[in-house]
Amino acid sequence: MTRLAPDWGGLVLFRSVGEEVVIQAGNYEVLVVVEAAGGGRAQLRFIAQPGVQIWRSEVLGRQNEEKENGK
Repeated sequence: MTRLAPDWGGLVLFRSVGEEVVIQAGNYEVLVVVEAAGGGRAQLRFIAQPGVQIWRSEVLGRQNEEKENGK
């Protein structure tokens, strides 16, 4: 699910500082809180149970490329 383009559909939300979004997947929940916003950027806090992995797409993509290249 990495490298999804914004025009692929999905859910688009506008949130203000302090507002939250909850993602549920199976028995897991991830709370996403808007910490700060401005200048075309947002600072998000992700809160999840231990064992839930949260990745930035560029890091996950780099790890997948390294696996494919045998590194």
